[in-house]
Amino acid sequence: MENNVGWVRLHRKLLDNPIFDKADYLRIWLYILLNVNHKDKSFIWNNQKITINRGSGIFSQKKISEKLGISLGTVNRVLNYFEKDAQIGKQTTNKYTVITVINWNKYQANGKQIENRLKTNGKQIETNNNDKNEKNDNKYTEAKLSLEEVAQKINEAFNIYLGRKFKGIDSFKNNLEYWLGTYQPKEIEEAIKNIKYDKFWRDKMTPTILFRRKNPQGEPVDYISQLLIKENDGYPR
Repeated sequence: MENNVGWVRLHRKLLDNPIFDKADYLRIWLYILLNVNHKDKSFIWNNQKITINRGSGIFSQKKISEKLGISLGTVNRVLNYFEKDAQIGKQTTNKYTVITVINWNKYQANGKQIENRLKTNGKQIETNNNDKNEKNDNKYTEAKLSLEEVAQKINEAFNIYLGRKFKGIDSFKNNLEYWLGTYQPKEIEEAIKNIKYDKFWRDKMTPTILFRRKNPQGEPVDYISQLLIKENDGYPR
């Protein structure tokens, strides 16, 4: 479903991105930005509740191809490029593809923050302060927890939900800080809850692995996104 109401923010960094000079890449990127969820949404699929988080959306490569008039092969190639460049996370089923914009929360401010920056007559204020807007992002929630405090809570969540005894945070703290630019701590906790329902990861996952940015083959990964996507594979509803 396309989101035809509202707007998204474009950072000036896009001008320096190689995709800016490649029309198909840029059009597909903008199409993704304009169609991912601006808030968490749930729906029923095969009598199961599916939740798609903010910054993620359900896409059909065929529909992208038809909508933009770009060949299906090009769409597939561009999406693979975005994934390898760590711009998106992509989870494909035999029915649909869930795409997650990796840095959505970093560049898309909360709607209420934006509304507070507008005058009642609809004229935008501080139009030349785009760079300052990023400072409004609170990576560690309203409680203003430090990175160390969030990391400790991550260990606690692993120990509670998986029955482990993790203690140290040094092995994953830096990568955790990176992912906090995309996910809120409560979303990460939700991902940790789902680990025990994942047949592959339930006996293998550790905090260090969860926050990896690349797999052993050097390819970009987003394990948090994978665990947040509740498909019909035994996850609790």
